Amino acid sequence: MNIDQSILQAFYSAAGGTISGEELAEKLGISRTAVWAHIAEFRKLGYVFESQPNVGYRLVETPDLLLGDDLMARLWRGSPDPQSRVEAARGNVRTVGREIVVFRQTGSTNDLAAERARQGAPEGLVIFAEEQTRGRGRMQRGWESKGRHGLWFSFLLRCPLPTCAASQLTIMTTLAVVRALHNTTHLPLRIKWPNDIYCRGKKLAGILTEIEGDLDRIHHAVIGVGINVGHREEDFSPAIRGIATSLALASGGQAFHRPELAVKILESIDQHYELLKNGAFQNFLHEWEEWDDVLGKQISVRTGERTLRGHASHLDDDGALVIRLDSGVNERITSGDLQVDF
Repeated sequence: MNIDQSILQAFYSAAGGTISGEELAEKLGISRTAVWAHIAEFRKLGYVFESQPNVGYRLVETPDLLLGDDLMARLWRGSPDPQSRVEAARGNVRTVGREIVVFRQTGSTNDLAAERARQGAPEGLVIFAEEQTRGRGRMQRGWESKGRHGLWFSFLLRCPLPTCAASQLTIMTTLAVVRALHNTTHLPLRIKWPNDIYCRGKKLAGILTEIEGDLDRIHHAVIGVGINVGHREEDFSPAIRGIATSLALASGGQAFHRPELAVKILESIDQHYELLKNGAFQNFLHEWEEWDDVLGKQISVRTGERTLRGHASHLDDDGALVIRLDSGVNERITSGDLQVDF
């Protein structure tokens, strides 16, 4: 953990309390002048500190910027060292978020994470971008990633799952994101299988899972998450303005602090991943029913060159959608372009 992370972690752990420069200097092994210099740099980024002579500093406001040091400090508040794997305080994570990198702009966070995975990056790496120029969703559709308006990130898993169970990762992530968003916003959210989160009939967020492996086993998975946070209607292109929404729009203009929201989502993903590794996927299937907006309805699914029509019956043990076709035959679908008919 570097000095900037350690300073921010100290203030987040203090939860609004005052910390003396002398205390920080002693803890970090640097001079009080160096502490002051770091705080001066934070102020340039938009952090607001109150300083009281002979008392210390109090952090009173943080900017709506995604910064790797800030996100790491928030995730690991109260724990002396992320490498220790010690869960010393609320908010610590075991896997997802053990390393966080933020880019001001990139083509696709999924592409970056996949490249790092092939280079041997550890499980739990998270890559954020303030803006993507080639963001994408399923079926190679583009994903609009306007700068500083949303959360666009990808994380790397090296999970011991058979390749046929890759859908479990999408189910796990979608549930983790929808749960974190609902707990934060209390908005009426719904899931459209397999990876879309809707609010009042408009798309709010999406998940993209891409794996590399062989016929038997997943070698690594890169899971991308896109969440529209601060968009106004005019921030969406005319092509999607009628079908997309954001947290701000859905909540009547409420502002959401993206770093705080990002940390809550990463914590939720990490918790769900731990449950998945411990064999709790059956519990996820029951949880899915709380949010699902497809099961029990008549649907059409385009998969490859086929279009299947029938009744959305249930999710199977691997997370695939089982459709009872109009012919009466059950068909298992792992991916496709789904539309609810009625």
